[in-house]
Amino acid sequence: MLRVFWDAAGAVDPEAAKIDEKDMPLCSPGELASLWKKAGLTNVEDRPLQITMRFSSFADYWDPFLHGQGPAGTYARKTNGAQREALRAELKRRLGVVSENQAFELTARAWAARGIVPRPR
Repeated sequence: MLRVFWDAAGAVDPEAAKIDEKDMPLCSPGELASLWKKAGLTNVEDRPLQITMRFSSFADYWDPFLHGQGPAGTYARKTNGAQREALRAELKRRLGVVSENQAFELTARAWAARGIVPRPR
């Protein structure tokens, strides 16, 4: 869900690559599990959680970015009119959205970890 946003942002603004969320910590296999192991948990496992997100229209996908939540929203809010419109158009192109009211689905993924807290001795 966010990958298409950052790919579009990078296509219209090379500077966007500096804040692309693909480089955020704890977003790759093993990173979250490693952190939990360092905290002393045992039998640690991590895995991706994936969901399908259904959007009723392009606005259903696009408008939340304009509220400034997270790195993608912060980036979207900082764009000016022409940059924002270029990003919006590139997103529509990448998503294959022809009509503003066209419904579509995207996959979203987050990393999850679980482990056991050792009993005190």
